[in-house]
Amino acid sequence: MGNNLSVPLMRIVPRRRAVATPRSLDADGAYRVVEHALGDYLDAHAALDHVEPCGDGEDNGGEVEERLRKLPALGIDVTPGVGKSHAAARAAAAAAAGVPALIVVPTLALAAAYVAAITAAGGNATRYIARQSPDAVADDAALLPWLCHKLEAVRQAGEANHRPGQSLCRECPHGRKSEYECGVPEREQRALKWFKVHGIDPWDYAPCHFLYEGLPSVKSAEILVAPAAAFSEALAFHSGVDEHGRFQRTQRLVIVDEAISPGKLVRAGLGNVEAWLTRLAAIQKRAHEEIARWHGLPSAAGEIAAW
Repeated sequence: MGNNLSVPLMRIVPRRRAVATPRSLDADGAYRVVEHALGDYLDAHAALDHVEPCGDGEDNGGEVEERLRKLPALGIDVTPGVGKSHAAARAAAAAAAGVPALIVVPTLALAAAYVAAITAAGGNATRYIARQSPDAVADDAALLPWLCHKLEAVRQAGEANHRPGQSLCRECPHGRKSEYECGVPEREQRALKWFKVHGIDPWDYAPCHFLYEGLPSVKSAEILVAPAAAFSEALAFHSGVDEHGRFQRTQRLVIVDEAISPGKLVRAGLGNVEAWLTRLAAIQKRAHEEIARWHGLPSAAGEIAAW
């Protein structure tokens, strides 16, 4: 995450071995303590005048960005089997109206269990689903909102510590095809202009669904449950619309269930730096060439439509 991001964090960490204490609790007693601690913590967030502007919308396309005021992080270190995950689910369901939350879990099975527990408690949770290949979607049509046509390229970008949204998705013709079919005239014109610049026929490509259907659905969920491997800064914000119809982003309370590694060691040597500098020069050259091509294109909507 960037240095300007300060995520309210609740971490629920299980002990790997039992520790005897003079005043030990039975499982029911421990469950109640955990549930009350989580409930009080979330209530404290909800009771705050809990958003403070961190942008006026002028530098991000008119989007109003907000973030939660931060309480001190809460850590609960308990033995397994006292129902901490279920207690967290109940507390999150109760507080969803006041505090959008992201629950980070180590496994897909625990993510599914969280969604079931939150639903049973009267809440509404959404489970994050990763990009899906065309073959996977062909086998299960319900996965269509998560369709990505460049899954292997995305995987390779991740292994190289690149952000796919920055390095691939921005210039993917499948994504531009989704814009071309979105029904918003300004975006359609922008996409059509992009295809014109690159000499590409938009009808040669199927639309991307992940960026324009699947990802927006999870970013707008009040309670989002995601495996740790999928965590990103984008998931740490809730996207919505304020009372004036303006887009806004509100920073989520992040609940981490079980210890996870927040990152990994990335080694870089002189060879990497040399390769980056060479690549930067090539990127600058392509940018100048593309700017020159754009200058030669018509900008009026009628001229674009005629093409």
